[in-house]
Amino acid sequence: MFLTQRILRRLAVSAVSAALFLLVGGHWALVQTVAWGTMMMDFSKQGSVREAVTKTFDGEHPCALCKKISQAKTEQPKAPATVSFAPKDFSFLAVQVASLIAPEGSKFDPPLRDHQAMAGPVDDLPTPVPIS
Repeated sequence: MFLTQRILRRLAVSAVSAALFLLVGGHWALVQTVAWGTMMMDFSKQGSVREAVTKTFDGEHPCALCKKISQAKTEQPKAPATVSFAPKDFSFLAVQVASLIAPEGSKFDPPLRDHQAMAGPVDDLPTPVPIS
């Protein structure tokens, strides 16, 4: 049973790591690295290594894979950067306070005589400042 828990934990950590890698665009970096490596190898066959590195990273000699990566990045839909929140309903806070009934003949004086003034709608709460 202990071995199974270790395996499941490693699988979960691996799955979360892979999801984060994809979320931050790691797949594009991986494909771009392969494209650069291929370009450097191809350019170094035609000239020196210094020329290959210069041609690879100058942006004037993109390969077919680099063009496809650039096109795919621009076509990828972007998530909106803003988050909107719906107004909250705090009506559950407006409850009646139980009234205290003193036994007859006692000198009990409840401290909250205006408990009716406390119950009511919660419309007059201040609105928080929106975060932008």
